[in-house]
Amino acid sequence: MTETFRKTPGATKLTCLVKRDGQEREVVIELGTQPSEQLEGHEVTYSSVQVPGGYRLRTIITTPLRGEPATRLPALLYIQGLPCASVDRPNSPEAVDTRLIHAIAKSGYITMRIDKPGLWDSQGPPCIEIDFETELAGYVAAAEQLKSLPQVDPDRVYIFGHSMGEVMAPYVA
Repeated sequence: MTETFRKTPGATKLTCLVKRDGQEREVVIELGTQPSEQLEGHEVTYSSVQVPGGYRLRTIITTPLRGEPATRLPALLYIQGLPCASVDRPNSPEAVDTRLIHAIAKSGYITMRIDKPGLWDSQGPPCIEIDFETELAGYVAAAEQLKSLPQVDPDRVYIFGHSMGEVMAPYVA
């Protein structure tokens, strides 16, 4: 059942058969949509990157809105720690890593975060089943995509590994 909910997009109605006290009945459940992160003075883009395994991982990119002529900006790729948890927390702006990313974005950097396989909109195997190489491949693909964005200065892309993400960061670099 959890797998069905995980793979079903928001705003979808599901009909479930519920068994309770020997009785069966159908229940219609309408899944809500996930709120989007917001950051004043920035465009927040939900996108994805394709990994060598052939599936896509969700990315969250923050780009400063600016009025001056287009110049390429420095960028930061954020690599999360060990938990199988999304880096997207629109309802928890006080989370330490969210505050960190927002502070870096407010200082003029483009930032990118990437969800692990099997989380939210990310495809691929369940996060709990991935190995080091599978996770690393996602971060490498994200770094390559970040460097290729037209608004990013490819010579000023930095990688920050939080917690166990610091183990991955040197391999990505």
